[in-house]
Amino acid sequence: MAEQQYDVGAVPKGIDRQKFIDDWVRSSEELIAECPTKYEHPTSYKIAKDLAVSIRQTGGRILRSAPEWPTIATLPTGRVNAMTVRVPGSAAKAILFESSFFTFANLLSKAVAAAMPYADRGDGDYLSFSSDPENIKRRISSEPGVAERFFQAVAAYARFGDPSRAPQYALGWPHSHLAPVFRESMELFVLGHEYGHVIAGHLDPQSTPDIPAEGDFAADELEYSWRQEIVADHFGSVLSVAAMSSDGYDAALSASGGDLFFSAMDVMDRAVSLLRYGDESAQKLGSHPPATMRREMLRRGWSEYMDEAQAQSAVALADSVQVATGLLWERARKRLVDQYGPGSGVDTSWR
Repeated sequence: MAEQQYDVGAVPKGIDRQKFIDDWVRSSEELIAECPTKYEHPTSYKIAKDLAVSIRQTGGRILRSAPEWPTIATLPTGRVNAMTVRVPGSAAKAILFESSFFTFANLLSKAVAAAMPYADRGDGDYLSFSSDPENIKRRISSEPGVAERFFQAVAAYARFGDPSRAPQYALGWPHSHLAPVFRESMELFVLGHEYGHVIAGHLDPQSTPDIPAEGDFAADELEYSWRQEIVADHFGSVLSVAAMSSDGYDAALSASGGDLFFSAMDVMDRAVSLLRYGDESAQKLGSHPPATMRREMLRRGWSEYMDEAQAQSAVALADSVQVATGLLWERARKRLVDQYGPGSGVDTSWR
């Protein structure tokens, strides 16, 4: 199959140019009007809104009783994550994505997808990628651009708090087909996790303390026990896998986002700690359980709603994602030390 070329700035053939522009402007204005605040980035809000539609529909289909849907928005939090909040004096709840989360999720998914070796099975209907650790290692070693793109995303996020400062690029075929799947699975998992806190009642007054108003933003992150985080992970996995499976993806690809998300948090924990203190293990961002614990519990949970073959396939792909991310981080760590120096500092947005 020949590589396809896309000109994203071109007006599709056969479409009236002025009408195309007018429709685009109108849809953009409508999206801006929908944003919860004037500080919301329309593109990020559109992504979050579309994810919410998917998780909301999935929840309505598979849950006995789906709780009221929270407000969705983005906010600079200094964490590779989203958080669920309860507004004081109100029953209202909101799920807030880190404002740079979607950009970093996209860049990380592209880098990890590019590290997966393509395995041509001679079947034009399916794309196959090798999950063998040695093949992944050879792929990263033979394609230096893969590790370079990963390093650029991590460095831009850690040093400047803005992953969009990393050079933008387009993946070639066939990895351009895998990256969006990783990204969507990761984004759906994170939203499903946060909605899981709502489903499990973790935001109910009897479960969490009242939160005092602070500044202009009268809500703060709710601190959950590790047990609550594991429960929310399970909901995130069930909801994201169900959402992606309904679009025709197999169980392994549908479940890959949770593991990739844990790797994303772990990598940025290490990068920020290395550049801030000179030791990648000196600081852990946030209060979530360790990635190793969350991975283990997530994989145990797959056997509860997947058959044996599906669960084994999901574990194999998750293992390969973890291997790829670990190998990419090893190279990025060396570049961070060589280029910036340990303890050289990070953006002030990191908490």
